[in-house]
Amino acid sequence: MRKIDWLHYTSSRQLVDHLHEIDLITQPFSDGVIFDLQEKFLSNGFQYLKAKDVERGRSIIYAFLESLALYHEISCLTLAPIPPLKNAVIDLYYELNVGGYLTSFEPYYLDEFFFEFYYDFMWIEATRPLLMSPWFEDVKKKIIDMGIDQNIPIIVVVYEE
Repeated sequence: MRKIDWLHYTSSRQLVDHLHEIDLITQPFSDGVIFDLQEKFLSNGFQYLKAKDVERGRSIIYAFLESLALYHEISCLTLAPIPPLKNAVIDLYYELNVGGYLTSFEPYYLDEFFFEFYYDFMWIEATRPLLMSPWFEDVKKKIIDMGIDQNIPIIVVVYEE
């Protein structure tokens, strides 16, 4: 698999134009795909994979998280309500929205949220609505500016259209 870090070097809106460049992951996994996915789950920074739909994407994420049994504080940034996230997974969009972090006009407000970011694994369900959200670019920028992407794996899951 080719390693290009679209979110780090381009806008989230530009990622929409490159979704076709990310390889689709299907089950059953070949040995090579298992090794590639394991590397993604163990490497800090933005890691990219493509699934057919949200349900299959979450199935892949959950399967690898359970097999690795390495991460204890897991978060997901998603706008997709179905299927619901497992209880052990924190819904970052919910936390950001309820806390008022997405609607504040204060430029430092998102800093407050990310100063206390204690998750050791995160995945972003990069659906078109999320990538096109006006607040997502600010959230992505804070993740990069505060070095969160350098300290934890962040799996960016895109979906076939």
